[in-house]
Amino acid sequence: MREHARVLSELGADVELVRRPGELAGVEGLVIPGGESGVIDKLSRAFGLQHPVRDAIAAGMPMYGT
Repeated sequence: MREHARVLSELGADVELVRRPGELAGVEGLVIPGGESGVIDKLSRAFGLQHPVRDAIAAGMPMYGT
């Protein structure tokens, strides 16, 4: 995740790490890192992000999964 944030920042993007549902409202799009999809899924459930992320994507929020 840090690597993605660093590269996006170097490219000029404003980067916010989203760990809680309330933080999701403050971003215009999502980059979800791959490679550890089981861990990402487990953490999204633990922090209550699974359904808010799905809802945001369904409502048109841009998302990129690596």
